[in-house]
Amino acid sequence: MKNIRIGIKIALGFGLVITALIVVGLVGFLKSSTIQDQVGDLSGTHIPLSDVITTIDSAATGQELAVTKYALHQEEGFLKEYRELDKKVDDAIGKARQLITGDQELVEKGWLVTLDKIAKGHDIRRFQPFSRPPGRGESEATFRSHTGPGPPL
Repeated sequence: MKNIRIGIKIALGFGLVITALIVVGLVGFLKSSTIQDQVGDLSGTHIPLSDVITTIDSAATGQELAVTKYALHQEEGFLKEYRELDKKVDDAIGKARQLITGDQELVEKGWLVTLDKIAKGHDIRRFQPFSRPPGRGESEATFRSHTGPGPPL
C-alpha cells in the first residue's frame, strides 16, 4: 500500500464510497415496495376499519342515550332514534366484516372472532321497551298474555 501512487489511493477511496452509495440506494429502492404495500394496507383496510369502529362506538352510545331518554319521557321518537342507530350499528358491523375478510392477516389474528363477539353482544343488548322478566313460577306464555309483546322494534 505504501508503494501505490496517491492518485490510485484516491480513486480506490472514491470507488469504495460510490460502491457503498450504490448498495444503500439499492436496498432503499427494494424496501420502498414494502413500504408502499404497508401504506396501501393502512389506507385500504386499517383506516377505514378505524372509521367503522368509531361509527359503531358512536351509534351504540347514541342508542344508550335514546334508551335513557325513552325511559325518562316515554316518547316514541326516542324508540325511532334507537331503531335508526341500531340499523347503523348493524350496517357498520357488516362493513367491518367485509374489511376484515379482505385482509388475511386480520383474519389470522382472530379479528373476525372478536367482531362476532361484538355483534352478538350488540344483539343481546337490544332494547325491548315494556319488557320485564317473568316472575317466579310464571311461565313465559303467562307473562306474555298479561304484558303483551311490547311495541315491535
